[in-house]
Amino acid sequence: MTLFAVLGALTFAAKYVMAFLPNIEPVSLTLLVYGAVFGLRALYPAFIYVILEMGRIYQRIYLSQRIINQSQRKFMKRGTCFSQLASL
Repeated sequence: MTLFAVLGALTFAAKYVMAFLPNIEPVSLTLLVYGAVFGLRALYPAFIYVILEMGRIYQRIYLSQRIINQSQRKFMKRGTCFSQLASL
């Protein structure tokens, strides 16, 4: 099981290491190779990859909400509110 966890994490890392190159999908390639080598057990690295990707999406949503809340605090300190901004 440790091997499959490492392979899933490697797939996740490969996606972001090669993100700057256009039209290269290391996730598809690695999952195809895992499927050819491990058969049905290749679903374990795929599950690990999906869990890591969901955590990344949750993190981005959480951080964006935190940034929005900080900007709301700045406007409230200035004495303006969003209804006043909408009327502009």
